[in-house]
Amino acid sequence: MINKKTRLTPRALNRDNIRDFSFLVPEDVVADILSDDGTTGFAALSSVKNTPLKYAGALCGCFITRTEYAITSIYVSEESRRQGVGTFLLDTLTDLLDGTDAEISIRVVRDHKEAAGLISFLEKNGFEEFFSESERIYVIDLVNASRVRFPEPLKELSIEPFSRVPKSVLRSFDPDLEEGFVPMPGDGFEGKKIDRELSMAVVSDGKLEGFCVVEDYLEKSPILSAFWMKEQAPASHSMSLISAVRDATVNKYDTDAQLFIPAVNDRMAEMLESIFPQKMLKEGMMRFKKYPDTSHSGERLRP
Repeated sequence: MINKKTRLTPRALNRDNIRDFSFLVPEDVVADILSDDGTTGFAALSSVKNTPLKYAGALCGCFITRTEYAITSIYVSEESRRQGVGTFLLDTLTDLLDGTDAEISIRVVRDHKEAAGLISFLEKNGFEEFFSESERIYVIDLVNASRVRFPEPLKELSIEPFSRVPKSVLRSFDPDLEEGFVPMPGDGFEGKKIDRELSMAVVSDGKLEGFCVVEDYLEKSPILSAFWMKEQAPASHSMSLISAVRDATVNKYDTDAQLFIPAVNDRMAEMLESIFPQKMLKEGMMRFKKYPDTSHSGERLRP
C-alpha cells in the first residue's frame, strides 16, 4: 500500500533489519523482535521528489490474544510529524489485520509529557478509551513512597534479589500450584526484561516462599509484573516484599523514579491500599481500543 499524498510506503521489520531502526524503535521492542516472541512491526519509508529516501516512523506490536493486537511502540521522527505519518502507520496496521476480526489496543502513560497529543491523535483515528477493573495499573512516585514506613521483616524471613538466589530455587516454583496476584511474565524468571536486582524472592529453608518480579518498562519507571506469596503467609510478609522492592528501586534510581504496579484483582488492590495512602495510588495508565470494521474482510495477517 502506498500513500500517494505523503509518498509513504510500509517496510516490514524483522530480525534481519530491526537493528537498523533503533532510532525509531525502543530498545526493548528491538529485543522482542530479535527473540521471535511474536512481535511484528513496520516502518514508513518517506520518498519526496529530488530528496533522499528516509524512514519517517515505525509501529510495532503483537497479538496478546487471538482477538487483540496490542501496539507496543509507535513513533514518528521529529521532522516528519504533522505529515500524516502516524495515521499512515495505523491505517497500514488496520489493513494488515483486515479479516482477523482483531481489535487494536494501546496503553498510554497518563502523566507522560506527550500523552495529551497522543490521546488526541488516537481519538481522531477511531480509538476509544477502554477501562476494566481487572486491568488497573497504579503508578507510585518513589519520592513519596520512600516516606512510607513498613514493619520490620521477621529475622527468619530472607528476602534477596533474584541475582543472589540460586536458579534451582527460582525454578522450583510451580505456577499451577496457587494463583498469583499478577500474571507470570511470559518469559519466566529468565525473561530479557526482568531486572534481577529489583526482583525479589522470599526464601525459607532453601524453598521459595514468595516472589516479586520487576521488569524494565519505561525510563526510570519499572513495572511490577508478577507477585506471589504462599497463601498461608501473613500479610506482613507481602508488605516486607513490597518494601524490599521499593528500597531496591530507590537505591537504583534515587527517588527520581516511578514504580508501576498492576492491581488485577481485589486481593492485590486491597494489599496496595493497606500499604500506601490513597493519594499515592494514582492511575498510571490509560488504555485505548479500536474495534474492527466487520463490514468487509480479507486474509492477510493471522495471530
